Amino acid sequence: MCTSAHSVRLEHVIPEMRGLADKYRQFAHECIEAASGLSDVHRKLEALDMAAGWLRLAEQAEQNQTTDVVYASPGVPLPERPDPSS
Repeated sequence: MCTSAHSVRLEHVIPEMRGLADKYRQFAHECIEAASGLSDVHRKLEALDMAAGWLRLAEQAEQNQTTDVVYASPGVPLPERPDPSS
């Protein structure tokens, strides 16, 4: 089924962050399949736009797996991090 992003239940997604990109790609595939069966051009384009959105989310999910998030309170210096290129 072609599903919007808000219908993905977070309690099922958070423990499975590694498979998140694959899930998003599956949702995109479902949107493409749904679009292929639609005769109304506007609805077909909406389904294909939604598929493109799911693919963007898949790419972002993959990037997020390798991104470090660091929060520091204002005025508190961040610790030095080693340069990974050296």
